[in-house]
Amino acid sequence: VAEGGQSATHAAMAVLGDNERALVDALEEPALVVEGSTVRLANAPAKTLLGARIEGGDVRLAIRHPQALDVILTHGSGEVDATGIVEPGRSWRLLIRRLWPNASLVRMIDRSEAVSAEKMRVDFVANASHELRTPLSTVLGYAETLAEENDLPPDLRANFGRTIRDEARRMLRIIEDLMSLSRIEADRFVAPGERVDIADIISTSVANAGHARKSASCEFKVQVADDLPPVRGDRGQL
Repeated sequence: VAEGGQSATHAAMAVLGDNERALVDALEEPALVVEGSTVRLANAPAKTLLGARIEGGDVRLAIRHPQALDVILTHGSGEVDATGIVEPGRSWRLLIRRLWPNASLVRMIDRSEAVSAEKMRVDFVANASHELRTPLSTVLGYAETLAEENDLPPDLRANFGRTIRDEARRMLRIIEDLMSLSRIEADRFVAPGERVDIADIISTSVANAGHARKSASCEFKVQVADDLPPVRGDRGQL
């Protein structure tokens, strides 16, 4: 009877192990089952990321992040954002869930693209805000001069007016860029339906960058094929 009971226990554990592996293997992201401090199971993405021989090894050698290890080794549940686990600069979110008193499931979600995109968005908004200061200062300075000086020569007054107009247009372009960013985020899953002429967009872009050409003494040279067909895209964003 004892031998029969022991065989049944082993069979049940084998079935449980098979179910665990099927569950872990079904996950697309790297996933581990950690029992104690040992990696009991690892799916194919985890082996590709952390090494083919990770199963049976110490999780502390694979995931060298103190905060994440605190949750994993105490077999609690939580989410930990970590950078540099596998390679410098790569960002991960570790989803840790307790399976039983001495075991946890660890899923690793790659957030590198999301973190990079967010950083680019923040940098873009910061740069655009900074860029607004220069034309705004020019507009305010010239406008104050026009308001306070009544005896300005007509040609100088006209020059101030043109400068204010050009700097206002420059600010408008920056604001439109900021609005385009919001539109891109809102409509990023919507395919554009407009058909646009690439040559015309390039020509407009060069004309809009005229102030940079003047201030930096640089020259733009554009070569565009004559037979470019229209393409599907968002003209404003392009």
